[in-house]
Amino acid sequence: MKKQQFYILMAFFFYLLNWFIAQLVSGYIGSLIFVALYSSLSGVFIPLFLMVKFKIKYKNEKKHLMIIGVIYLITFTALNVIGSDALSHTINSKPSVEVIIKYLILFIPMSFGLTVFCLYLIPGMILDMAKSKTFGYITAPIFSGIAMGFAFFVDTLGSIEMLLIMGVMGIFYSVGFILTRSLYLNWLFFCITMLFHTLGEAKYYHYKWSILIIQIISIVVFGIIFILIKNKLLYKTKTI
Repeated sequence: MKKQQFYILMAFFFYLLNWFIAQLVSGYIGSLIFVALYSSLSGVFIPLFLMVKFKIKYKNEKKHLMIIGVIYLITFTALNVIGSDALSHTINSKPSVEVIIKYLILFIPMSFGLTVFCLYLIPGMILDMAKSKTFGYITAPIFSGIAMGFAFFVDTLGSIEMLLIMGVMGIFYSVGFILTRSLYLNWLFFCITMLFHTLGEAKYYHYKWSILIIQIISIVVFGIIFILIKNKLLYKTKTI
């Protein structure tokens, strides 16, 4: 196992560990762990740091596959949101502007963490390790599904149903990565899916603003640290 692959797996383990602790610890402290350690540190800062450190960037040189991938992501997201009644539940729950803002602050970073690990770094790692392209294209979605399913198994503290549902979703969304090789396109469509499903559940409508402010501060602080580290790494690269 290469150093890069080892660090990706350790980072994913740390990500899941923080999620587990946040769910296990109830109340205000659990929410703080969720937004600061799980979402901001292990879900955004660490994977971005690894991408810069190991120069991880997947590109799709074939434009027709990119177009097919975008159409695929649009179609799958629409079918998922409409077919699962997430759209109708969201409309019926009539979330206020304040609630929508809360959900954007909470779930944009969360969806990024899930996307960057389960739909980018892990399937990309499998493609790099695969002895043949065909084998990689078959196994990468499977490992994405396992990673995504297990992540929500941790989130729900042991729900087999969520493990299976999100595992299947991870498989389908990883196909979007294979076609586009784009982190941000997959993040966009997966984030849309998460927002509609969670808004329809109306679980976080009364989430405290103090926690969300800490979320914003955490993102800003880790963002500044990331930019400083990134510039330092780039500077070293240029001077060698």
